Amino acid sequence: MLVWHRSLPGTLFLQWANQSFMAVCNYSNRNAADEAERDDALAPYLGATFGSMATAVALKRALPARWSVLVPAASISVASLVNVPSMRSGELRHGLVVEDARGDALEARSKAAAAFAVGAVTASRILNGCADLVVAPALVGAAKARGWKFARSTNPAVTVPLYASLCFATLALSTPLVCSLVPQRSSLGAPWLDDGVAAELRARDAPPRVFFNKGL
Repeated sequence: MLVWHRSLPGTLFLQWANQSFMAVCNYSNRNAADEAERDDALAPYLGATFGSMATAVALKRALPARWSVLVPAASISVASLVNVPSMRSGELRHGLVVEDARGDALEARSKAAAAFAVGAVTASRILNGCADLVVAPALVGAAKARGWKFARSTNPAVTVPLYASLCFATLALSTPLVCSLVPQRSSLGAPWLDDGVAAELRARDAPPRVFFNKGL
């Protein structure tokens, strides 16, 4: 996407390819242990794909050519805002299975926990996806400003390995950092608990905090 961002057909094809890959990732990382959380993958896939394509087309027409390198980052951000919540809409509708502090599953589901989990995953996807798509072109731009010839090359034999190396190095740092911002086993305290969940905790004489798997 960073190499062929100036070509509209190339941009659209790569957005489609990226969203096809991300749809498989999102579907694979959903909470599939419960029938209520098994959602249709087609609608989120189509929404994210067309959303990212429409964003790419709109930005390419609106932005100056020198800023077109940021179109991929903006497009995948919009796609993540569509894809993750819609792929996990079952959790938002029915609530997420939660446990008390002793590790015992509650009968009441928590929509608050589902909203937190989906929001955290969406934010982490955007941060991690934009890390390489923003940092890599920024580094190449800095190299161009210093007059480094390799950074000015338009030959794919040079630009593809260059961007791939920068993206790999960036993701190697950003992925564990972003994933560590919100633990995989997350929790919510009393102020955020659903009424039914809070009532069940009181009935169990358990601490007013629930734990759950936020997903990836």
